Amino acid sequence: MKTGSLYAIPYKGGYLAFKVFAVTLTDEASIIHITLYAALFDSPEEVAVTRETPLFLAHLPIREEFLAPHATLVSEGDVYSDEEQIYKNWLAEWNEGLASICSIPLGALLDELISAKG
Repeated sequence: MKTGSLYAIPYKGGYLAFKVFAVTLTDEASIIHITLYAALFDSPEEVAVTRETPLFLAHLPIREEFLAPHATLVSEGDVYSDEEQIYKNWLAEWNEGLASICSIPLGALLDELISAKG
């Protein structure tokens, strides 16, 4: 997956958009750092996000195998300085053994988060 790129992934009869802003390669996995948007689109071709598009999660580090197989590239773009800082903060925590990564499919994670909000 390419940093700065916007992707769409199927969810509940529509598509969610996410932006990849960093990739971490470890001995165990490739970790994709994404911003997940709080909008459901009818198709990948209709995905259009701006800085004003509401966020669902500003930063989600997720194992690539739980994200990439169902993702469709929508557009390529840039990584912004605030995204770089989010990644640097996570990496510092990772190096201290304090950071976590998501190891379940994105749809399952969203279902859990939404049901927890009740």
